[in-house]
Amino acid sequence: MSFLANRETRFIQKTGFLVLRPPLVGGDSIDVINGVMRVTQAVAIVLAAGQGTRMNSDLPKVVHKVCGRSMVEHVLVAVRQAGVKKTVVVVGHKADIVKQTLAGIDDVEFALQDQQLGTGHAVMMCEEALRDHDGPVLVLAGDTPLLKAESLGRLLEEQQDRKSTRLNSSHTSI
Repeated sequence: MSFLANRETRFIQKTGFLVLRPPLVGGDSIDVINGVMRVTQAVAIVLAAGQGTRMNSDLPKVVHKVCGRSMVEHVLVAVRQAGVKKTVVVVGHKADIVKQTLAGIDDVEFALQDQQLGTGHAVMMCEEALRDHDGPVLVLAGDTPLLKAESLGRLLEEQQDRKSTRLNSSHTSI
């Protein structure tokens, strides 16, 4: 029983079946397709294309500094600490300034939103960058400097637990 109680191993028990899952690295997800288990990595989309008109500034809102770091950098730190390896930042209004602010960060890709037509449209601009991705996607606002890695980790964990429960409940016999 101590094996199941081990904090490193998570398990699900549903309708008499016991499915053991290996411990996941932050941001990882497990998918079962045709009986084959595979680990997929979460991806983050950070929305940083808006004008931030209420800031009364010529700078894009996400590049304004909070405690010595731009708002969008705070978000990227939380994403990285949550274990997410790939991040796509959607840029638009004054994209060059946002890109320059993030120039020293290696694990960031950019997607351009020429016209700011809303959040859904911004996410659609990431289609090319996520074409081969099959796993969890976090969509985050770039102006949330108080976002915590623990919150993102719990969100990904909850998503995985719900997904696993659905997968397991569909198995009726072996």
